[in-house]
Amino acid sequence: MGLPLRHSSEPWQPLSWLQRVAAVKLRCLREERGLSQESVAERAQLALSSVARLENGRDLDLDTVRRYVESLGGTLEVCVRLGRRRLRLRL
Repeated sequence: MGLPLRHSSEPWQPLSWLQRVAAVKLRCLREERGLSQESVAERAQLALSSVARLENGRDLDLDTVRRYVESLGGTLEVCVRLGRRRLRLRL
């Protein structure tokens, strides 16, 4: 299996383990709800290619992830940890 390629306008980089795991988990959430990529794209007002890139780990932009998660009926939270301090952001 070859290494994944990125969009031609971006420098080539292999996907990180975190990107792969996040992408698989998001795709599984969609599939558990019985939704197609097309229906998620329509609900989230995203291009189908954006949904595909997200599920392939190529685009983990927070706004895209937020819209995707909301289209599934969820909310996105981000937790920031700095030493003992923790800040939870609901996006």
